[in-house]
Order: sequence, then structure tokens, then C-alpha cells
Amino acid sequence: MNLIKKLNKILGVMIAGLAVTIIVVASKKGLIKWSNIFNHDNSKRLEEEYESELHSELIDNYQEYVDRIASEIKQVGRDGSITDVFAVYEYLEENGLISLGDDFKHEIVDFEIEDNYGINVATGSAQSRNQTNNFMNVAKSLGYEVYLINGSLYIEGEKTDEVNHCLCYAKLDGHTILIDPANRTIFLKDGLVYRSIDKEYLLFKPDWVYDKDAGYYNRSFYMSTENVYDDCGWIADELFVKREAIKEYADFFSEYEIASLLEYEQFISDYIAECNKNNETEDVRTLSLEGE
Repeated sequence: MNLIKKLNKILGVMIAGLAVTIIVVASKKGLIKWSNIFNHDNSKRLEEEYESELHSELIDNYQEYVDRIASEIKQVGRDGSITDVFAVYEYLEENGLISLGDDFKHEIVDFEIEDNYGINVATGSAQSRNQTNNFMNVAKSLGYEVYLINGSLYIEGEKTDEVNHCLCYAKLDGHTILIDPANRTIFLKDGLVYRSIDKEYLLFKPDWVYDKDAGYYNRSFYMSTENVYDDCGWIADELFVKREAIKEYADFFSEYEIASLLEYEQFISDYIAECNKNNETEDVRTLSLEGE
């Protein structure tokens, strides 16, 4: 009987020990899982902070560049509405008046900085994400509430290559408008998509809207806004008039760039060129090491 009691006692201890082991292991796995999630988010935040610190001089120069463009728009009295701002901005960008060189090129870039994508515009070549972010930064500097919106760009009846195209969400007299600096147009809602007001064949289907400060994404955005395309032809007419009116400031814009923007365009361009050069050198060194 004593032997049986001893065996039962030993068995009970073993079962209890096994249970504790399972709990500990499970807890550790849980801790590891949550630790990984925390570390991932924390690492991303630290990486962004490191990148901002690493390129702080570039970012400071870029912010001054943005504020000076905003000041330029104010000086010609064209900051009364978001379409006023857009009319001036697209003229400046298209004519190379806010970027190094005489021509502006829409093309893929190699160097970007998180949350400062607009920097590339100053170099004279950028893609839609850079162009839209730069316009948004100028608009924000002038006090406008704007958001980044991403989606698919279409030519009616077919998709273009730009599946991930960036536009700027804004309000005009209570209406939602999507501003596209890359294609120099504005979109209004027409059914389940948005249609360009002056390039009717061009369609845009939003996927998400992003507000960095609020961390806000909304993937059903385009389903919840008003259908105003047929009722807002005046926006296209008004934009045409504004585009024509700003041409009288051509000389001022040229002089302003030389006096107030050129040094920042040069600094940003030289900085990015050096970063690209360093990256190419690192790629070559890595390939060389891999080949040994």
C-alpha cells in the first residue's frame, strides 16, 4: 500500500511538473510573440528616427525650400483657394521653376526618405508619390488640410502602368476633389471612380487615404463620397482661367527661383546625388565580396 501511495505521489508531482512546464513554454512563446511584435514596431520607429537624424540637414533644407515656395505663392496673391495654389504649383513644377535645371521629368527615383518623399522634386526628376507629397507640403504650409490618397490610375477601358498612383485629397466649397500634380489635373467623383475634369479619358479608383498624424487608413473611401462630376463643370472652367492668369507672373517666378530657391535646389540635388553614389559604391563592394 505504501508503495502504491508513493507511486501515486510521484505521478502527481510529475503531472504537476509537466503542467508547469507547458505553461512556462506557452508563456515564453507568447512573450516571444508579443516581444517580436513590439520589437518590429519599435525597430521601424527607431529606423525612421535614425533616418531623420541621419539626414536632418537635408530635411531642414527641404522644409525651408517648401516654405519659400508657399511664400512665393502668397506673394502673387494666389493662395485664396486650393485650386489657386494648384494652378501656380503645377506651373512652377512643369516649367522647372522649383527644381534644378530647366526641365522637370516624371520618372522613378532611387533615393527617398520616409515621410519626406517630396524632397526629390527639387532635383528635377520625381514620380507621382514625390510630386504629390511636395504639393501637399506646400499646401499645408499655406494652411490647407490635405491628405495622401493612393489608388489605380486608368485610361478609360484599360489600366495604365500606374497601379499605385498617389493623389492629394482636398475640399473645395464642400466638394471632395483629388488633385494630381503628376498628370496636372483634378479628379471628381463619377460613379464608383473619379474622372479628370479636363482629361475625361483619365480615371482614378482610390484604394486608401492616409493621414500620418492620425495613422488613418480608409480602404472604402471612394464609396462614401458624393457623386458631383456632372454638377461641377465650373471647377474646370475656373481652373482654366486661373492657369491663364498666372502666366503674367512668369518673370517674377524666374527671378524668385534664382534669388530664393536655387541654393536649396542645388543643396538637395547634390546631397541626393552623393547618397546615390555611396549606395552604388556599396552595391559594387557587396557584389565583389559575394564573388570572392
